[in-house]
Amino acid sequence: MKDQNIGSADGEIDKIIREIDYIGNGKINYTEFLSATLQIKETLTEEMLWRLFKKFDVDDTGFISKENLVEAFKRLGRARLTLTDVSEMIYAHDIAKDGQISFAEFKKIFEFEDKVEHLQLREQDEGAIT
Repeated sequence: MKDQNIGSADGEIDKIIREIDYIGNGKINYTEFLSATLQIKETLTEEMLWRLFKKFDVDDTGFISKENLVEAFKRLGRARLTLTDVSEMIYAHDIAKDGQISFAEFKKIFEFEDKVEHLQLREQDEGAIT
């Protein structure tokens, strides 16, 4: 039964990629990602985000830790992720720099305006270095 859920999840992922992949090359490029983000933002509710957050908060602490991500991805059939991989994920979204992701930080992942602002700030920083 577990294997059926994994296959079902893989099928859903493939379906999502096909829907987003306007170019048809089997990959999601940056423009396609931005377009999908705008579409997702319109349909995601606070309750939906909370339910998604709880899928990763496997120990029910109110935070997503590195260990939570490893466990959650194992449950999704993605056991190849290493602690280094998930550490990078946490680092990228850990605004408080406390080594874990709160629900508020998790919600920020799905906020398009913040992504654009972050990219602009990053480009400014890179320009200042050169």
